[in-house]
Amino acid sequence: LAAGSGWILDEGRTIRLEDGVTMRSALSRLTGAEMLVRLDAEHRVQEAATSGAAVFARRDAADEMELAGDTVVFRLTPANDRLESVSADGHARLRLNGDELSAARIRIDADPTGRITATQATGGCRFVAARTGQEMTSQSLRLAIGPDMQPETLQLDGEAAISQQAERRVNRLSGGRIRIEFQAGTATPAVGRITVLDRGRVTATGATGDAYQATADELVVQYDADGRFPARAEGRGHGDCQLHRPAQNETTTIQADRFRVDFFPGSADASAFEADGDVRLRRTSAGGRWSEATGRSLAGSLRPKERNRIDTMILKGGVTYRDPERQGRAAEANLKDDLLRLKGEPRFETGGAVTRAEIFVYDVRQRTLAGQGPVQTTITPGQPGARFDLSALGNGEGKREPVYLHASGLEGDEAAGRLVYRGPCRMVQGRNVLTAGRFELE
Repeated sequence: LAAGSGWILDEGRTIRLEDGVTMRSALSRLTGAEMLVRLDAEHRVQEAATSGAAVFARRDAADEMELAGDTVVFRLTPANDRLESVSADGHARLRLNGDELSAARIRIDADPTGRITATQATGGCRFVAARTGQEMTSQSLRLAIGPDMQPETLQLDGEAAISQQAERRVNRLSGGRIRIEFQAGTATPAVGRITVLDRGRVTATGATGDAYQATADELVVQYDADGRFPARAEGRGHGDCQLHRPAQNETTTIQADRFRVDFFPGSADASAFEADGDVRLRRTSAGGRWSEATGRSLAGSLRPKERNRIDTMILKGGVTYRDPERQGRAAEANLKDDLLRLKGEPRFETGGAVTRAEIFVYDVRQRTLAGQGPVQTTITPGQPGARFDLSALGNGEGKREPVYLHASGLEGDEAAGRLVYRGPCRMVQGRNVLTAGRFELE
């Protein structure tokens, strides 16, 4: 223990050192402008409080640590047999094997062998992991370290967030609380699982502006073997996923009670997703066009070469579909690119008319509809919002009765305002019947 000048006070219970102070052992070193050393009754060091650009450093063959702050306090156990804790206050900064933590206050606790067991930080915490490039922020932080000097868990509380930039892409996890569990048995620290509580949110933004976002009451993200990229994300409780493609002015939103997202290896790009429990799917595109579907379960995949572009989606269980022009129902809906297929007793309703078929194929972008198999349309005159007003087929009879159209196929072009029924076709209203090879409704 060395200094430029010093005093022995309180009958030898306190030593005050000034003008540059250094306290060192075989493995550690504490330096600063001033130091106050408190001794026990046997004149053994109990606490050393260093101020003025104080720095505590510890190095051995495997690990390197440096703790700095306006004040650094070094405490031994009451038995004076080992290090109990080291605390830094005021612009505190901790460097540990290349990683860096900054906060208003940082405290390091040690185990009976003198090894670090936990690190706690409070007040504007910022932790940067050098190996993965992740930056973590919160109001308080606690890092638990195992006997092998590898991190076991990291707890972030209070407006917690984790951000990472890779491949010209920015990924971010945020929520009220974040818990990180590290993989065991790895040579270097590797993230195994991240749990985000209190309205967790994960976002990813690419160089082209495409953005992916998922929120849930509880969000769990499993990472790959290297701990660098997510492998799977699961959300529970009022969750939603959103994919926005500004170049196409297109947004797809999925809401559900539970969801799961898988990712392409070595990236943060989603590859597949599942959702169940009151699923709601909404899609908006250029020109203010929108469509919405609901069901009980949803599964889909994204294209590997055109990242963030949905390839297929399958919605099952009491499916409903609607857009500004029509609404439909079916047992199952399958979306491939822009083609929506309705199966399982599907029906479409538009302009006061209800149409049933074996399968419906609707082109969402081109706004065309095709009905396959036996097709039947029921038109009820006088319905609110009805666009069809067919007069009686003859003699003025049955003018207010429903009109039934039967055909083997249907083609509809919304832009042209035309429905084409292909034969053999049959139209019935009351006692009047009209047959033809083709019906065309403007």
